[in-house]
Amino acid sequence: MKLIALAVLAALLASCSAINDPAVQLAYCLEHAVKANQEEVDCKLGLPRGGVVVLHPDGDLTSEQLVAAGLTASQAEEIRQLRLNAFASIYVLTNDPEALPSRTTYQRGFVRIPQLLVAARSSNEAFTLRIAGPPSDRYVEALR
Repeated sequence: MKLIALAVLAALLASCSAINDPAVQLAYCLEHAVKANQEEVDCKLGLPRGGVVVLHPDGDLTSEQLVAAGLTASQAEEIRQLRLNAFASIYVLTNDPEALPSRTTYQRGFVRIPQLLVAARSSNEAFTLRIAGPPSDRYVEALR
């Protein structure tokens, strides 16, 4: 009985941690906007010290390309270390030294990321995303 209770508790904690993951939060925010056919959405990620959002397209990018988009060399290296496959991904690097970076590919089911987009915040301001394309082929056009 204790094992079942522990398994249920672990499952609940895992699902809660996914909701608290900034990259997943951004993907959920995008999903809601796409389903509501919005062209622009503000997504607040709960990053008290701010952070950097990276929308990475399919394929590999060089460190030079990541730096040219606005990342520091150390942030570019961190993104390259987080990259697991060639799929488009959302990355969030926080300014809190105790917080872990996050990533997701969840958005692949409802929106494309055709180009590298980077935006940074120094506080808990929302990130604004512009979504374009017909309902059958939505993509992120801009990130501010």
